[in-house]
Amino acid sequence: MSATAQLVPMGTITAQLGQRIDVGDGPKGTRLLVDVTCVEVESDRLRASLAATDAADWLTVGSDGTVGCVDVRLTLKTDDGAYIYVEYGGRADMANGLIVTAPTFQTGDERYTWLNRIQAVGAGALGEDGALTYSLYEVVLSAAYNEKAPSEPPVRRFSGAVTDFWSVEVYATQVSWITADRAYPLHSHLKASDGPSMVKQAASLWRRSTQQKPIFQHGENAMKYWVSTVLSLLVMMAMSRAQAQQDMPQLGAIESWGCQMNEGKSMSDLMKVVDDWNEWSDENGLDAYTAWVLNPIFKANADFAREAGWFGYTPNFTEMGKGLHAWMTKGQKLNERFNKVWTCGWHSEAATMLVRPPADGPSSAVVSFSDCTLNEGATPADLMAATAKWNAYLDEQEVVAAIAYHFPGHGNPIDMTADMKISVWRPSLETYGRDADLYVNGGGRQMDDAIFGDIMSCDSPRMYAATLVRGAQAQ
Repeated sequence: MSATAQLVPMGTITAQLGQRIDVGDGPKGTRLLVDVTCVEVESDRLRASLAATDAADWLTVGSDGTVGCVDVRLTLKTDDGAYIYVEYGGRADMANGLIVTAPTFQTGDERYTWLNRIQAVGAGALGEDGALTYSLYEVVLSAAYNEKAPSEPPVRRFSGAVTDFWSVEVYATQVSWITADRAYPLHSHLKASDGPSMVKQAASLWRRSTQQKPIFQHGENAMKYWVSTVLSLLVMMAMSRAQAQQDMPQLGAIESWGCQMNEGKSMSDLMKVVDDWNEWSDENGLDAYTAWVLNPIFKANADFAREAGWFGYTPNFTEMGKGLHAWMTKGQKLNERFNKVWTCGWHSEAATMLVRPPADGPSSAVVSFSDCTLNEGATPADLMAATAKWNAYLDEQEVVAAIAYHFPGHGNPIDMTADMKISVWRPSLETYGRDADLYVNGGGRQMDDAIFGDIMSCDSPRMYAATLVRGAQAQ
């Protein structure tokens, strides 16, 4: 097992410093006692100010005067009357007025006991007016499970699959499939010569068959509905001239949950339940399941303090069905614990095709999602050929992003008009920044328009921090 850390913004702390007493040199350096005369804490979940006059920094400065060792203790009173004790150590750049600290909290007030479980990090800067302002972050840990050995790199291959979702072999299969002038649109076998109307009909039938009514209905009408939609799909397949199953790559299954953290709950609370869920998954043989927790980075109308999501993958729908069955029949108590931490408003599935593999196996990442639709007159073969050209361009530019196409299934909005979602996975925000510069300032936008402009239209992307919480067992 290995651990990774994510910094989740909590808010800001502003402190005003007062009288300074120079104790003099000692065995640990020069000791300075600095009064903290005013503190204001601002965040979505907490507003507080200094509760007493005994707050201070017992600062020690090294012999060369460049590094200070911070040692602060203070008591806060929230705007609703709770008392919170805060202490933190850290390091100060005495020349530039920059400080990094690691606050912890103590309180007996039930409304704020979630603070007792948090390890925070503060990034502070001393202003010209003597005010010290911290940006405060919660450190959220996550564990990657089921790796074959601690010494091996974190490359996880999915057991039980005909092909490996993240492997170069799948990509090679898809490239050969593209060059053979075949395409795979939306769970139907359509040849490149099929017109856009055929594509739209197949997409519409797929969405209707998976979205309009739940399959767990009873009675004759439900059976007639299900049979009629399946027959419709079969008719569409029969109309197509490309029906060789061996030409089809293995598609993975995705499930997504959209959730909100409950009042007073944090990512730390969620990860404690996730730890127990991982043990439960091991006990129930869910070795092929990989999952990430998503938190918004760029997204319209988002509650950044509370919004979270779940993105689960299996190499095929058989494995996904196995996991769902185990969860519905054996996971009730654990589900109740999840529900105490967050409330989920939707649950959807999709079939997933990787069109650009990552350099390594699944890991924590930064992921962007867009809803995309084929333009009028464009065929699936056009899309896949454009995808191959785009991959060649990304290779030339040494872009390390992974790209997947997701075809919607159960649980997606009935009025959804997009043919698919596209996700782009990058190792970090730093990597994203490099790619964004290439796209905006390095000709990437023009190349995108030249390759995809007549093929596909996409909406504004949304970006999330994707924390890996479970990796499938290595084969």
